[in-house]
Amino acid sequence: MEMLLLVLSLVAQSHEGVAATIGPVCVFEVSVKSPNGRAASGVPVSWSDDSSGFEYKSGTNQQGLAHFCDPPVLPRFTVRIGRNICAVTVHNVPSPWKEVRRIHVVYQDCETQEMFGFCHVLLRLRDRQKQPLSGVRLALQPPQPEIQGTFISDSLGRIYLSIALSTVGDGLLRKDGYSDQALKLECDPKSSTIEKTETLDAK
Repeated sequence: MEMLLLVLSLVAQSHEGVAATIGPVCVFEVSVKSPNGRAASGVPVSWSDDSSGFEYKSGTNQQGLAHFCDPPVLPRFTVRIGRNICAVTVHNVPSPWKEVRRIHVVYQDCETQEMFGFCHVLLRLRDRQKQPLSGVRLALQPPQPEIQGTFISDSLGRIYLSIALSTVGDGLLRKDGYSDQALKLECDPKSSTIEKTETLDAK
């Protein structure tokens, strides 16, 4: 009997040792890397459910990994990775329970660069067939430091401008093969974002 008790005691201790080495299995693992392929550490990661108000916050370690080991019984989670306007959101992530749910994300951190006291203007340049015009140049007359931007339209016919509050300026749109077109630029305090379409006539 003493020998049997000793064997049972050794088996129990052996099982306790195995349990201690295994540890808890984490249900979720998020792997975050920067665009150059390196592990991104210190990136905030949160799991949430709007319907219940649940939220769990974590962050990536030196290996770029964040874990959520013991979630509540919820059908779906929303996972948010990163900060500010550059955060990545993954919706409707189910709980696998019997296996680890791994999410791989490429994330580039950035800071919110909101320009207060400015109007943000998007100009769209088109021809009479409503096709985008690239290479249209905007010349300010005279140049004004309160108006900043790209000043030449891209392949989709867009020019982006930032105009200081209450600033009014005159500009001229120019492109070879098209007639010059005058343009008035201003920042109205009532509207901080403006989108305008300008149509140029072919010569």
